Amino acid sequence: MINESDGLGTDLLSIVIPVWDGAKFLGSAVEATLEYVDSLDEDAEVIVVSDGCTDNPQEVMAHLSHRDKRAKFIILDKHRGKGAAVRAGVLAAKGDFVAMLDVDLSARPEMISVLQKNMEPEVSIVCGSRSIPGADLPVPQKWHRRCAGYVFSSLVHFFSGIKVQDSQCGCKLFRSEHLKPIFVGLKTEGFAFDVEVLLKAEQSGLVVREVPITWSDSGESKVRFIRDGMKMLWTVLTLRRR
Repeated sequence: MINESDGLGTDLLSIVIPVWDGAKFLGSAVEATLEYVDSLDEDAEVIVVSDGCTDNPQEVMAHLSHRDKRAKFIILDKHRGKGAAVRAGVLAAKGDFVAMLDVDLSARPEMISVLQKNMEPEVSIVCGSRSIPGADLPVPQKWHRRCAGYVFSSLVHFFSGIKVQDSQCGCKLFRSEHLKPIFVGLKTEGFAFDVEVLLKAEQSGLVVREVPITWSDSGESKVRFIRDGMKMLWTVLTLRRR
């Protein structure tokens, strides 16, 4: 449990939201996240990272940043991948704890509180999960995406050995002092970056906890089964060797 002895009563919570051509979600996502942090006892910042977007997210963020200084904006020089965007956000974050959310808010900002409750002093990463008992999926993924996700998760477990069942869920909470060194050396820029982070965390002896969350599919995933699936699998195969 995060409490004042952990420092979060006086420290900063950073929330990183990567976005790639998702400007249609961006305004409502940032506003909902700011409303959520208004309900917290601690200070917070919301860091949006544009991964080479072509749909002008800066127009949305200019208005939001002017209205609320807690909303920060980073622009990558070109489209690099979700891993590169999250890495930029994590390394720019000032918080002692850094949360990650997807811009479509399939996991609502309130799920961060679920992660916080499980961030005990010995824990370095809390991963939201759609796969373990207790997860609530009011709007589940379509059957073919569920099947593809199951196959990928099985391959990840087999080849990497990580214990987290739902490595790709875009709702996580990191303890900065333990995870920033991992993100500094992060090599995976695409969707499989979670696997590298979790693998390095476990190899470093860090404690990773997986907890069930409420998650509703938006139907807007940028992952393409054949193209991205092959890249992700190749990444997993090479991570152990690296």
